[in-house]
Amino acid sequence: MTILSIIIHKFKSVTRTKELYTYIIGFPLVFMIIYGSFTGFAYSKVEPIKIGFLNNDAPVKYAIGEKTYQTNFGEKFYNYLSGLKYEGTNTSVFNIVNISSREEAEQKTGKLEVAAVVEAPSNFSKNVINALKSITYLTLVGIISNEANNAYELGNYELASRYWAALTELSSFSNLTYKIKITIISDPTYSKATQTYELAWKYLINFVFREANEFTTYYANYLSQKYNITININSESFSSAMEQTFQVEFERIGGKGGLKESFTKMYFAVLVPGQIVQSIMLAAVSVLYMLHRELTSGLIERIKLTKVSSTEYISGIVLSWGIIALFQAIIMLAAAIILGYIKVAGSVLDYLLSVTILVIAGILTASFSIIIASLTKKEIANHIVLMILITVSLMIAGYFPIQNPVLGNLFGREFTVMDLIPWRSAITGLRKSLMLADIYSPIDVLPDLLLLTIWTAIYTAISFIVFSAKILRKAATY
Repeated sequence: MTILSIIIHKFKSVTRTKELYTYIIGFPLVFMIIYGSFTGFAYSKVEPIKIGFLNNDAPVKYAIGEKTYQTNFGEKFYNYLSGLKYEGTNTSVFNIVNISSREEAEQKTGKLEVAAVVEAPSNFSKNVINALKSITYLTLVGIISNEANNAYELGNYELASRYWAALTELSSFSNLTYKIKITIISDPTYSKATQTYELAWKYLINFVFREANEFTTYYANYLSQKYNITININSESFSSAMEQTFQVEFERIGGKGGLKESFTKMYFAVLVPGQIVQSIMLAAVSVLYMLHRELTSGLIERIKLTKVSSTEYISGIVLSWGIIALFQAIIMLAAAIILGYIKVAGSVLDYLLSVTILVIAGILTASFSIIIASLTKKEIANHIVLMILITVSLMIAGYFPIQNPVLGNLFGREFTVMDLIPWRSAITGLRKSLMLADIYSPIDVLPDLLLLTIWTAIYTAISFIVFSAKILRKAATY
């Protein structure tokens, strides 16, 4: 009975605390609602993925008997991808744009004009034809050998010799080496880029085996006619053994310099700007702590007795947090560089733009905190700030694939649903100036900087008004 009383007491105690509903239930519930609703919206319809195709492939010549053929398997792979449909629908899997160079590929993927660019290298056809010959050899060698042995057992040595002659010609396809490789050029944090990467493995293998099936059938018919023999092949006899390898390599945009990066490292490299801004956003808790400490210590009342105006006091707060944001960013960047996640490259102007963005993002965070501190009670202010900023920071930092509909154009850039969150333009601007400086010029960063400045000006103006009205004029009642 004592144990039951303890259980009941503890249950009542826990269910009566705000921490249970705020942290244990509140945060997960908010995430579930927001991300669940976005997921339903994002995947509500099947639509083509817009990709680019860069064909650097050189045509290959090969002979079957006395006939010589020339084929560009890069072009055939392009046509194959263009004709793919989602299962059970008439909707194309890809909407493909022709790309002429690596530079164009990075420009279009960097600006999200295409989800990714598929590149067929110069030796694509050479490796594919070797793979087709190797699969053909593995498929036919057993069939022809069995037929030759059967003919010997039946005493038909002339027929057996014809099978052996066919087998001798087929042996030219043995011991061929190949490595069939394509490259996906894109941003690894973009959901459609990773989807393209995953699909590329499946469709590259399917393409090669489809071509191998046709090639094997054609070559079997050629041997049958030339040596007057019968070669029976079907889907069961077709060999899927691959002695060599397929390779789908992901190349991160802006990741030049010869560094071989793992997919995980590429992913985190592009997340760095979002992580920096997320750190700046969550510093709002420190701003609230500082404000509450100054309010409870009576500092605000003493300031009212001095010549320091409310404008000067609030300006001092927001500007100081702009400098603190820059300090946070330096620590985060240093850690990312040491861990090998990023290789910062850019001009002096790119660095100046980055510094400006970081300082303004810090001012925005401080202004947001001042608004919350002015409009809510001390006991719940931290909870509200944490719930809002953790949720929205995860949405805009790029951790999850979230649909982001375009609402229109502003300052020459797309204005999306996510841009309604003021800090997002800091992330996009920072990515362009720090991570993708070889793709974007400084002038491309200005629209993001301007949007961030406007949001910051709005929030700062509101913070001046509400802090003056709610705190400075009523400090005695706080």
